[in-house]
Amino acid sequence: MVYVVLGMHKSGTTLVSEILHRSGIPMVELESDADYAAGNKWERASTLAFDKDLLAAHDVDSLSLAPPPAAALSGAHPLEDARRLVARIDAECAAPDRTPGEWGFKDPRACLTWPLWRRVLPAPRIIGVYRQPGAVVRHYRRHAARLHRTGPLWRLRVEWLALRRWCEYNERVLAAIEGSEGSSILLSYERLMNGDAELEQLRLFLGRALVDPRRPGKLGANTGDDRRARIGARIAQRTGAGAVLATLERLEAKRKRLYVSRKMDRA
Repeated sequence: MVYVVLGMHKSGTTLVSEILHRSGIPMVELESDADYAAGNKWERASTLAFDKDLLAAHDVDSLSLAPPPAAALSGAHPLEDARRLVARIDAECAAPDRTPGEWGFKDPRACLTWPLWRRVLPAPRIIGVYRQPGAVVRHYRRHAARLHRTGPLWRLRVEWLALRRWCEYNERVLAAIEGSEGSSILLSYERLMNGDAELEQLRLFLGRALVDPRRPGKLGANTGDDRRARIGARIAQRTGAGAVLATLERLEAKRKRLYVSRKMDRA
């Protein structure tokens, strides 16, 4: 059973991957004691390198990484490379105390390369996670000078790009869930950080006890949207950056439908 964590950058994919790994599903080759601030993003090195190679993204920041053309994901060579990689990870993760073939990976770029991954993974279980667009925009706004250039016009460009990428990635999360042959769950980062109900849904989805690595100091934090971001979302829609509000509504609706479906299955 392969678990794939999908979501936009800065949306909680690292936290979800850490939960899975600490709960017995190998998500990385080598576990590190370093925290997120020190660069530990709980990403499997081999799948991360594969996605970066496929997207030519080794030195490209996340806002500049646009979805690739379909032809880049349909060639025989990358398909065969992906199959060999999956077989190697299967072998590496085989152990007497583990379910055969049980492992996972997390990489936001997999939202862009998913059309290839879905062809080589046998009925993967998708764990999507999304965050309010305003919170994601605030992160990129703080790092605007590092990512692009300084000045108000460049900050506006960074915000515009962040909203556009937020739409692109999350629309691909929805498409991956809709087209998956395996079971899926969609988590809200805000709810995950403001109570235990979302963590309980993940526990039921995985069918195992979970280790909770959330830091108490961050629980209940204000991770929601803000007025400027909501205005930015409307501007984004008018300028072609994406229908942010409509995408958020679809995420919320899909999350609820998956929850109802799991509840009916347990009944």
